[in-house]
Order: sequence, then structure tokens, then C-alpha cells
Amino acid sequence: MILLISSSTSQDKWYQQSSPSDTRLNSVYFLNTYTGWIVDYNGMIMKTVDGGTIWKTQTTMQYNNLASVFFINDSIGWVSGGYWSNNISGVLYKTTDGGLNWFSQINYYESFLIANLYFINEQTGWAVNCTNDEGWGVMKTNDGGNNWSTLYIGHFISCLYMLNELTGWASGCNPGATEGAVLKTTNGGINWTDLFVPISEQFNAIYFANQNSGWAVGIDGIIAKTIDGGSTWFEQKSTHHSLNAVQFVNENTGWIVGFNGILKTTNGGSDWGYQNITDKILWSVYFINQNTGWATGNPGLIYKTTDSGGPEEIIPVNYGLNQNYPNPFNPKTTITFSLPLDSDAKLEIFDISGKKVTTLISGILQGGIHNAIFDGTNLSSGVYFYKLTAVDIMKHSGTFIETKKMILVK
Repeated sequence: MILLISSSTSQDKWYQQSSPSDTRLNSVYFLNTYTGWIVDYNGMIMKTVDGGTIWKTQTTMQYNNLASVFFINDSIGWVSGGYWSNNISGVLYKTTDGGLNWFSQINYYESFLIANLYFINEQTGWAVNCTNDEGWGVMKTNDGGNNWSTLYIGHFISCLYMLNELTGWASGCNPGATEGAVLKTTNGGINWTDLFVPISEQFNAIYFANQNSGWAVGIDGIIAKTIDGGSTWFEQKSTHHSLNAVQFVNENTGWIVGFNGILKTTNGGSDWGYQNITDKILWSVYFINQNTGWATGNPGLIYKTTDSGGPEEIIPVNYGLNQNYPNPFNPKTTITFSLPLDSDAKLEIFDISGKKVTTLISGILQGGIHNAIFDGTNLSSGVYFYKLTAVDIMKHSGTFIETKKMILVK
């Protein structure tokens, strides 16, 4: 694991674009590097035709929380959400002229939100229907959204992703909200198989790079991965910050956004690193290719990158204490250690009798790779020990303790 550092200019990494909204931007979708749409919590639909340099408000659906936007081409697209006036209901609107005009296709009083959309072509699409009773459902249309049939009701589904017309996955949690849940279909959603996921947290989003490699992210910063199409899942990392959206451009490179900014991986998720946007609440991410992407959040935040977000600071997966270098040393040496999470850490030096010589580090440190310099100028030659004690500040794991030996030679 290494710490990657680079210089920054106003147009590299992620930079903020001007936004006509001052509330939560829930979903972003682009057709190409120029044309895209964003929807917000107050029902605003925004469009750009220059890659986001200028975002213009197309319309505002009064009393609507718009949760998802999806376009097939320059003309045909859909937005969905919930109507929050006297009668709460799930809603879906369609445009056939690029967003100049919108007409209602769904107004379900038995639902409070149409949370997520995915279309394969102009006729075939799926949506997540959040009902108020026995679970949240998956619906499908075969006629461009004029008619919808409910294919599944059960788990609390929050997101779905279709790889093609037949194969797709949906993620969420069980009705008791005590276990994460992932469902899979291989016949276009007619039937859904409940996959076993050994993780207790709810999943907010799911994405597959191909038929085998997929990721699900969610509450408490959980990141889970499958390499067999969802039959088995393993936890890659927990960041302790809720994660809201995930996208990959291939099986190695992907991004996650959530309650602490933007994470990136270039090795399939074995390592995740924060990019230059942190401490921001983001809800959606969309990349049109390996370099160009957008992320949205609140209040009214729009970020864009044209270089894949730039380098990332790699966050270790596990706690670790490296051997000091150089060793033997005279009189200084570097001690490197890894923290996968924000932790209360202490690095202490002891002599061969067990007497503490000094404390190099004591306090709260961010997750990452840390270096400490030990200076033995005033000490005699001999064997010394350095000890790392660390516990994540959210107390989600036990105390990590490791001790190593070093030799001072004068």
C-alpha cells in the first residue's frame, strides 16, 4: 500500500460546477460528454448540453421529490420520485422531446416513491416501487412506460441494475432491516432469486461490470463484492460513512460516493482511496467513460472530472505495522503503519527491559498510511521495540496491537 500524491490545478481531479439548485441532487445521468440531466429533492429537472459548464432548469414538478433520471437517447427519457402534498404517491414522468415537456405515466397512491429506474431500450424498463406494506417491489414495462406490471414484492429494494434484457440484480435489505439483501433475475425480472449475503447492513446501490464482477454498497460504509455473479459475496471494506451510489467502467476501475465524498479503486476494490472531494454528502455518480464523470450531492453540489478524478489516497484494508527502515539504524529510522479507519492510535518505544522510552504518536488519526520518525541520538546502542495500539473510533472492531523489534547501532 502506498500514499499517492500529485499536484492539482483548477481543472484536474474533481472541480465544482455551477448549480441552479440549492437542495439535494439525487440523480445524474449523461448520454455523452455533453448532454446530461440532474433531478433534485424539490422536483427540479436540470439539463446541460455543454458537459455541465451551464446547467439550465427545464421544469420543476411541484411537491415532487425526484429520485431517479434515465434517458435512452436525446429525446426519450424518464424521471421518477414521490409526490409529497396531501396525498403521498409514487410518480413517474416521461419526455419525448429531450425534457422540454413531461407527461405523467405513473401516480400510485399505494406507493410513496418510485426510487430507481433502468431502461434497456425505448420499450423495456424496470423501476423500484416503494410501497407502504409488505415490502418494496420491482416493476417492469414493455411499452415505454405506459403500462407497468409488478414482478416482485418482498425485500426493501433500494436499487436495481440490469446488465442486459435478461440478467439483472436488485439490492436492499430484508423486511426487518436486519440483513442486507441481493436478488438476481436471469429472465428479465419474471423471477427473482434471493442470494445469500453474509452482511447485516442495508445496501443502497449495486453495480455489475460484467456477468461475474459486481459490487453492493450501503449503510455504515459497507462495500461487498462478488466474482461469481452474486452467488457468493465478501466484504471488501467498511468506511463507517454511508455509501449511496457506485459505478464501474470496467472490472478494475470504479467510484463510490456517499457521506464522506468520493472513493476510487483501480484494482477491483482490493484498495479504495479517497479523492480530492471529502466531507461532502453525495448521492449520485455517473461516468460516461474512464475519464469523464459527474457526482452530485447537497446542497446543490455538482462535481465534474475529466481525468478520472485524479490520483487517490489509498486507504488500507487492514491494520498493520511495518518493519522500520533502515534497520539497523543510526540515529534515525522511519516507522510506517496502516489504519483502515479513523482510529485512536498510539505508537510507543520500549527498551529491551520493557521500560518505555517515548511515545511517538498518541491521538485520533485518519485512516491511511502513516509514518513516524524515531530519533535515537540520546540513546545507547542496543535492541528496542516499537508497539502500535489502535482501535477504530466507532468501536466497530477490537483493539489492534502489534510489536516489532529494531536495532540501534552507533
